[in-house]
This record gives sequence, C-alpha cells and structure tokens, in this order.
Amino acid sequence: MPKIRYIGKRPSVVNPGSCVNNIERIIAGEEIPQRQRLTWPGDNSVAQWISGSIGFLDFEVCRDDNQQAFAYLRLLGIEPPYRKQGYATKLIKEFERIILERQISRILTSSIKIENDAVLSLMEKLGYTESLIDDPKIPWREYRKRHPSDTKNIFFEKYVPER
Repeated sequence: MPKIRYIGKRPSVVNPGSCVNNIERIIAGEEIPQRQRLTWPGDNSVAQWISGSIGFLDFEVCRDDNQQAFAYLRLLGIEPPYRKQGYATKLIKEFERIILERQISRILTSSIKIENDAVLSLMEKLGYTESLIDDPKIPWREYRKRHPSDTKNIFFEKYVPER
C-alpha cells in the first residue's frame, strides 16, 4: 500500500511561491502524471493544485469565537481506481494523529453533499457525528428518505480522544 505522508502547506494556484491561507496537505502515494488522472486530468495549475497523488486530505487549524483551536477538514479526495481500498481512512487517521500531536482534539468537516453515501458512511464509521445547521435536526439517512431530491450539505464533528 502506498505511503501516507504529511507534505505541509499546499502551494497557491494564484501565487505558486506562497501558501493558500494556512491549509496543509497529507497525501497517499506518490504523484500521478496529469495524463493518467481520472479526476482533474487537464494540464493546468488548478488540476495540479487539487491533487497530484492517488489521494489527499487538506486541513486547516482555526480558532473559534472563544479562541479555542480546532482542525477543519477542508477536502478529501481519492482517484477513482484507488477508492474503496482504505486510503481515505488512512488519510483521516494520519490527520487525527497530526492534530493530536498539536494538542487539538476538535475536528469539523467542510460540507459533504447528502448524496455522497461513501463519505457520509465513512465519517460515521470513524466516529464523526452530524453537526447540522438546519432545524429540525434529522439524521442524514432519514432526511434523504423524506427529501430525496434535496441537495443538502452535511457537516460532521469529532472530538478525538487523547491516547
């Protein structure tokens, strides 16, 4: 299985010499040439910025209104031929390890589309709980049954216990 590794701040599309805000990246495996990619196969800076390996996870350390640090999982992507092989789980576990090293225990995710069964189920499997903004708070599976055409986004949250 390809190695999971932290590569630090990701390069900016607009200004390649700088970093994008404080966004950091973890990757699975080595780089895949642009022409071999199924997602973002074009040869442009956006495609290179989005991926470049068989999988990646982007996160940012932020502060809430009380100045408490939390980790914000921004993006998670796996090239289609490598999906359902455990790479997303490994990336998330490495992310959790890194933030615990920094003494941060709270994680929030960016929005996940309600029709993305694979990611929603993965987040649940890894102990993340729904953090819905809307009222009433209905579990995503139930919400989807009641509103099959809705394209609602779901947020997840987790408190990672210290080891």
